[in-house]
Amino acid sequence: MRVINKKTYKTRKFLLVAAGMFLVVYAVLAVYNTSLIYAVEEMEKDIVQLKKENTQLRLSQTQSSSLDQILDRSEEMLYTDISEVSYIERPSTSPFAIVSD
Repeated sequence: MRVINKKTYKTRKFLLVAAGMFLVVYAVLAVYNTSLIYAVEEMEKDIVQLKKENTQLRLSQTQSSSLDQILDRSEEMLYTDISEVSYIERPSTSPFAIVSD
């Protein structure tokens, strides 16, 4: 039977404990980094999707604010043409009359 002195035994024990701790820390960091990588990939997908939506909204806004589109909508809502408007004169005693000095 081989005799191991106390100093060698303590050194080996310390090295084994240190190696075990290193492996545990390494495994924890590997799992954490992997989860961060997946989170970053998910955020990149969201950014691409939001850019597409932004482009689509800009196109939609441009189309909906075109003059032809506005005129078509105003006709659908039964608005009258400006040339067909008749104005009502307000008397000067009206509380809504504009007084100009």
